[in-house]
Amino acid sequence: VRGTSSTATVADVLSFNWMDILPHDVNVNEVDHGTLLNRNVQVASSTDCTQSSNQVILKSHRPNRHHSHLPQNVACSGWDILCHPSIGNDLFQMLVRKGGSCAIGVAEDARAQLEASPPLPIFPRDYPDSAEGQSYWDGSSNDWTLIRSCIEGSWGRNNKLLRRSQREGCDEKVSTEEPETLELVTTGDASSRKTLRINWSCLVSPKSDQSVIVVRGSFGVPFLQLLHGCGRLPSKVGSDNIAAQTRRPRRPVRSSNVAVHAPPLSKGEKEVHSKLCQQLKASLSLPALLRCEIFFEGKGSPSVGDFIFSFTSRDDSSNDESSKSSDKESPLGLVVAGSFSPTRGRSYGVAFVSAAMFIDALDGTEHGMVKDEQMFLEVAIAKGLSSPRHLRRCALLSLLL
Repeated sequence: VRGTSSTATVADVLSFNWMDILPHDVNVNEVDHGTLLNRNVQVASSTDCTQSSNQVILKSHRPNRHHSHLPQNVACSGWDILCHPSIGNDLFQMLVRKGGSCAIGVAEDARAQLEASPPLPIFPRDYPDSAEGQSYWDGSSNDWTLIRSCIEGSWGRNNKLLRRSQREGCDEKVSTEEPETLELVTTGDASSRKTLRINWSCLVSPKSDQSVIVVRGSFGVPFLQLLHGCGRLPSKVGSDNIAAQTRRPRRPVRSSNVAVHAPPLSKGEKEVHSKLCQQLKASLSLPALLRCEIFFEGKGSPSVGDFIFSFTSRDDSSNDESSKSSDKESPLGLVVAGSFSPTRGRSYGVAFVSAAMFIDALDGTEHGMVKDEQMFLEVAIAKGLSSPRHLRRCALLSLLL
């Protein structure tokens, strides 16, 4: 049960008071994620019109509890109800009829998790280091192809890709012919639609077929520290004195949610940061991927399969040689999900980048961006490897641990 009134709906349907099962000093809206609560409830049976006492387990679902004040996290916060299968159907009907709940499907749930801040991972899309994740992206399973039609298709009521897949069925054989050489992205026909097949091993090691791993949790802290160290955050010295002045500023004050270039590091700080980048890259013993979040400051919206490129010193020059060398560039990563966020007011997405290439992009970069007192890396998004530079769109990249 998710949404703004999920707490009140669960209490109303199960006919209990939260104060009876929670400690007196604990607020129901501040319960930790994963907390289990036991409760005996009276569920009316739809078969024999009798009521019986059954024990249910309520599990708090607040993965972004520290950011619960943001409207993006409302749709993914609520409660999970664990009950015996004999009362599952009756309990579901009570939630719909008495509680006024609305049943949702895979597409709505995926959109809610993508809309969250930070975006929540979806299995197996965001787990390319698992067996199911590899099957999801290589297009070898008709079942996962149908799921991708739901998640990657239109967010409106009429999903043409999903309707076509349901009408023509998923009994067709998926073309599993392997190319002569391993490629990062290929296009194949599966379930009457074009499906992008992504070979993640080619992103981290183009000449080998070694499986990849995704850096998660505390293992990604060193990468986050390198990102925050690629530039300086604006100094706040004297901000109190400026705020106390009654004189109107001579220039318009820039909003804090506007991204600006971070002040560059000194020569000594650049050398220290470069050594840290080289040490971290040398410590990578396995091909690793980093899960990232990208934001678009201007027009455009990311789509699945878009390539991510890092800015280099040659990108600042507009000569013919730099435009010709774009064909030989290696992408930093790939976009796996993208959409326009109504709550954020801009387009954003989720992507995976190579850990080694991410370190190379941070080493000596001058494209660090500051927004809301956080550091981002400015990158370019393109539809293809040979996309001209003037057609690429600028975006901000941050890490998701």
